[in-house]
Amino acid sequence: SPPGGNFLLKIFTKSLMLYLNKYIWCALFLCFSSFVIGQNYNQEDQLLNQLNYGLAKAIEGENVISAIQFGNENELMISQFSKEQVAIIQQVGVENILEAVQKGNRQIIEIFQRGDLNFVESALNGNNISSSIHQYGDNNSLQQEVIGNNKSFEITQVGNDNELIQIDTGNTTSGYSVSQVGNGMTVIIQSGL
Repeated sequence: SPPGGNFLLKIFTKSLMLYLNKYIWCALFLCFSSFVIGQNYNQEDQLLNQLNYGLAKAIEGENVISAIQFGNENELMISQFSKEQVAIIQQVGVENILEAVQKGNRQIIEIFQRGDLNFVESALNGNNISSSIHQYGDNNSLQQEVIGNNKSFEITQVGNDNELIQIDTGNTTSGYSVSQVGNGMTVIIQSGL
């Protein structure tokens, strides 16, 4: 055997095992998870966990997504369709983008974005909806459409060029908490259509 051959073989084997381990877990995650999620990222690996305990049991949730993204150009697309769902998302970096769709009853969505050029677009359809969105950075934007009953909202935008557009269709909105701090702010909330 050539000198250093065992060393190169060990490095190759270790790299191959890490590669296979990453994709085996990904395949198992996609096969056995009870939600649909699309993720497109550029520079950073993502931490994504489906929890079947803790917060999920506290609210008897069927689908729970907890995602943390750090780095630049983070993009996350979530789709949840079931009776009960929870999405807790944190994006820290530049150019964070989040698109979320939830359909069903007992929905909770909590979003925290810190960085430049943040964007959230969500569509929530069902009953007993709780939406909490917090954006800190420059040029923040939020577009949210909510259809259903028994809803509550908490929205915070801090930075420059903030915008909030929310269309709320249905009855029984239990409350809004909207806070914007910065320059060039626009707020459009249509409720009870």
